[in-house]
Order: sequence, then structure tokens, then C-alpha cells
Amino acid sequence: MNSAYPRHWPLVANTRVLAAPLAILCLIFSLSALFGYGAEIEVLYRPIENGPATHPLTASIIFLLSLAILSAERSSKIAEALFISVLVFAFCLTTVNLIDLTSDTTNANLLTPFFEVVTAELAIGKKNAMGFNTSLTLLLISLSLLSQHINFPTLAQLLSFSSIAIPTVSFTGYAYGLDKFYGQMSLTSATLAFVLGAATLVRNAHNNPFRSILSPYFGGSLARIQVIIGYAFPAFIGYLMLNFFTSIDGVAVGLLVVVMSWFIILMVSISAMFQTSAEQKTQKLMQQLEQQAETDPLTHLPNRRRFVEFITHEINRLNRQRRKDLCLLMLDIDHFKRVNDTAGHEIGDRVLIYLAKLLSSSVRNVDLVARIGGEEFVVVLPDTNFAGAHRVASHLLEAVERLEVPGWTDQHGNITTSIGIAIATKDSSVESLLAEADTQLYRAKANGRNRIEPTAMQ
Repeated sequence: MNSAYPRHWPLVANTRVLAAPLAILCLIFSLSALFGYGAEIEVLYRPIENGPATHPLTASIIFLLSLAILSAERSSKIAEALFISVLVFAFCLTTVNLIDLTSDTTNANLLTPFFEVVTAELAIGKKNAMGFNTSLTLLLISLSLLSQHINFPTLAQLLSFSSIAIPTVSFTGYAYGLDKFYGQMSLTSATLAFVLGAATLVRNAHNNPFRSILSPYFGGSLARIQVIIGYAFPAFIGYLMLNFFTSIDGVAVGLLVVVMSWFIILMVSISAMFQTSAEQKTQKLMQQLEQQAETDPLTHLPNRRRFVEFITHEINRLNRQRRKDLCLLMLDIDHFKRVNDTAGHEIGDRVLIYLAKLLSSSVRNVDLVARIGGEEFVVVLPDTNFAGAHRVASHLLEAVERLEVPGWTDQHGNITTSIGIAIATKDSSVESLLAEADTQLYRAKANGRNRIEPTAMQ
């Protein structure tokens, strides 16, 4: 798990991919509702007999917003153009209906498909209207998608949370038999609006505050439990109160449940956001301390501890795969004491730093360069035989001799290095490889320095 990148957190990654399936569900059921009007199958848009219906304009807007989410999941110019087009259309339809509701106009009727069916049902006393709650929910979803598109993720999440909250009021009404709570919003409309709001929310799951609830830290785990309890417990208490205390006002109980639930969820989300932030900082600090424990402070190369971990892993891999391709180079600077004695330790440190940069830039990404002592360096070469190791060592020998270190090479001449090569076998250990490389290194020094030992495979 890469805790530094919230997109890579398992729950965040898994939640974000739910956006498209949720949008597809809304797309299918909104089309089903419209098909119900065309085919005169009332149950497809009125799930409860004589209850509220999903208005055809509601189904149309949900279809458009679902299409907007699906197009937003694509990265092509055509998809972006489609996203903007359907989002603007949905926003306009919702706005026109809200204006009608607040000013007694009927402009939305001109834009409503199957309006003659709606008119006929209203004439016989059936409920079929796109009410204020439905309009507001869909408007919030539209604004949330727009906020995501223009990169205002926190605002987008707040709008998504708000759009989800309205259908939960309707759910509470249906659960407790309180028609004032769901009004003109059918169970289908409430469910589709809730799922659509959830789809907009999960698209943005890698941003706060929602990502804090999904975080892999303790605060995230606790927040998820609290959110579930925060809604389930007040709902359960409300159910008991309505069933065992007949004198209690059902509307007051329902309102109490909704307010308590969302207050708890809001507080949990804020708490999770701060706690996750603190845990991330602690995790980052721990990673920095761990990195410092494995890093040489002067050259910023891996130190002896990291070298031992790395080569132990490579030896184990070598034994598992039954291969003989692992070599170790050990090198140090010839006559390094003269550098310190002549130019001082500051120049000596500079020589070490320049050499470390050279070594790091001269090997593969899979190799490891480490400083394990004063002027002593090692290079671990996985999947490399003796011939390959000798080529690397020869390249390093020549590169070191060409290395320019201000304050030393311009005044005292080039630096050179001696290199010893050790070849791993199935019986090798970290200690035996180091001992062999050290033996070969001192043989190179004894034979005149600025050379490699062994010169050929033994």
C-alpha cells in the first residue's frame, strides 16, 4: 500500500471504479421508467400502487446526468463535449422546473415527455409531479459534476453529500409511513437520486472529506463504523418510539432521526479528516526516519544496513531460482588518506560526494550502490555474471579516473580506485561475499592499485 498517494489506497481505488456501474444502473432504470410511460406499464414508474410516480421529466434528467457521469469517465474530446452538453441540458431542465415551482409558471410542461399521461393521471387524483425536493436534489448533482469538472473537489463533495441527504429524508418517510417526508418523490425517484448522488461522490473519493472515511488508517476504519452506527442507531430508536409510544408525533420523530443521523455523519467526516491528516503526517515522519536510518548522511547513498537488506534478498532470490547471476563489487579510493591530509576533510568529503554521484549514475536501476565505510563503496549487481560485472567495473575504473572534483583534481591530479569482484554461489552468505570482495580489493591494491581483481573468472 502506498500511503503517500490517496488514489492508491485500496478502498479509495475500489470506490472510485463504482461511479460508472452506478451511473449505468441509473441510466437503465430511468429508461425503464420512460418505457413504462410509453408502454403504459405503470409499475415501472410508480412502484407503490397509488403512491407518487417518477415524473417523466425526473427520469429524463436522471438519464442525462447518468450519461454525463459515464462520459466524464472518458478522456476524449468527444466525451468531454458530450459531458458538457448533457450536463448543461440537465441543469437547464432542472432550473426551469424549479422556477415553475416557485413562480407558478408551467414552462417545464412544454419540455416534459409523455405529458399527456401525466395530465390524465393528475385528472383522476394520482400523484405525478417533479416536486421541489427532487428538483433540488438533481440540481445539486448537476452542480457537483460541474464543480468536479472545474476542479473544485471539496465543493463537489459537499454538493454530493447534500444531494444524498435529501433522498434519505424520503427513505425515512417511507420507512415510518410519513408522507410529508417524501411528498411527490416516488421510491424509485428517491433511490435513483440517491444512487446518482453516490456516483458523483465516489468519482471524487480521492479528495477530502470522503477520502478520510475511506483511508486505511485507524481513523478511517473508525469513521466507517461510526457512519453506519450514526444512521442505523437513530433510525432504530425512531422505529421503536413510533411503534411503542402512540402519542408521539411521527413527523417530529422522523425529523429528529434525519437531523441526528446527518449531524453525526457530518461530525464523523470532519473528525476523520483531521485524524487522517494527523496519521498521514505521522506515517510520513516514520517513513522519513526509516529512510534516514538506511541512508548515508554525507553521500545520500544507501548505508550498510540497507546494503545488507538488499543483498540478503538477492541471495535468497538467487537460491530460489537456482541461478548463479549475482556479483558484488567493492571499491575504495586509492590513497584517500592523502586527500584528507593534503586538502582537508572538507575536500575529502567532496571527493566522496562526487564519487557517490558518479557511481549512482553509472549503474542500472536494479543495481544498488552503497557506502559501507569511510571511502569504501559496494555495488550489488543482480542478474549479472562475472563477465558483465567485469565490464561494469572497467567502466567505473575509467569513469573515476576522468572524474573532476573542484579543489582536488584541478590541483593534485586525478583520483583512482581499486575494485574487487565477488561472485555469489548457492552457498554464499552476506559475510562470505563481503569477505571475498574485500580479499579481491586488497589484492588489487597490492598489485599496483587502479585495477580490478580478479582479472579473469577463477
